[in-house]
Amino acid sequence: MSIRSDKQTKFVSEFLSFGDRALKIRRFDKMPSALPPLSSLKILFFWPLSHVRMYTVLTGALISTNACGYGFSIVRISADAANAISLIRTPTTHKMKRPAAISIIAYVLLFRVLSMFTMACRAEVGGYFGAVAIYPHSSLPIFAQWLSLGGFALANLWASNGLLRGDQRARPALILIFILGGALTLAFSDAAAFKVWLVSDTLSIAMLAALYTRKINHYLNATEAKASSFDRKDRQVVALHAVAVFGTYVILTSLFAHVLPTDSAVSHGYGPAPFLALFGGLIFIAYGIKADRASMLRETALLLIALASFLAYQCVITQVTVQILFPKLAISFDWNHTAPWVIAIAAAGIALLVAGRSPTIEAKN
Repeated sequence: MSIRSDKQTKFVSEFLSFGDRALKIRRFDKMPSALPPLSSLKILFFWPLSHVRMYTVLTGALISTNACGYGFSIVRISADAANAISLIRTPTTHKMKRPAAISIIAYVLLFRVLSMFTMACRAEVGGYFGAVAIYPHSSLPIFAQWLSLGGFALANLWASNGLLRGDQRARPALILIFILGGALTLAFSDAAAFKVWLVSDTLSIAMLAALYTRKINHYLNATEAKASSFDRKDRQVVALHAVAVFGTYVILTSLFAHVLPTDSAVSHGYGPAPFLALFGGLIFIAYGIKADRASMLRETALLLIALASFLAYQCVITQVTVQILFPKLAISFDWNHTAPWVIAIAAAGIALLVAGRSPTIEAKN
């Protein structure tokens, strides 16, 4: 091997070593002594720029060594530059992982919107949409009640989307929703209805308190890129999850209120099992569509936990509302058939969450 080839090899290897330790900022006074002054000036100029510019630096440095008498050919310069490009590491951009509490709260808000939408759909089917009061013991005009229902639904939907995107404006929006709901209840409802509002909005208070913990503060206030649940190309996967949880919510709330499509389903012991099996199958289909199943496992788990939590909350609040506002009405709810399914959904979510934290699954993320 010639002296020129030895010098060329030494220079290229030293330069690659310098680029490969970009985060450690190697001292320039330890650069090889064979490096010409012009090349050193090029490195100092281009170093604060991106790694793409470093490729230009390398090519320019090789050309400079040619001008200083090393005599490299243009073909050899191109080959060495290509090898350098293939060897220099490409920096990896790490996105912040969304805390589990944010996902659960965002999904609960979505289920709150879902409950309002379901109530509106049932009112439309029953022929009393916009014609009857939806806030018990309230003097607010009926049209204003339905209008406020739509406004709160849109506000909760915006806040949920904001939390999933890591937008810190979602927190003050939730505070505003809480204050506005309390103000309307206090202004237009009696003491019993306000008491129900206080009990029902314990969920809002708990969610707001959770959103101001240190970990969530750090996440929402950070300027780094935040990871999303699913990519935009996963629309089919998101749609299957949405249909599954929507159907599960409708079936279990109907079961709780004794309004399943057929009474024979309960009397023969089937209950909502065929319907829930169908909706569970949709989630399995979603996992068959998405190639990277490990990244989706955590979000499915949190979605099921949020669904079970909201179902339990809504069942309890419904029972409390009836006992406080309508104590003389003989209204019963089907706890015996509903509670086991809610517990099963929560257990499935917890099991998936634990499975997603296994070393094998985490290695795939």
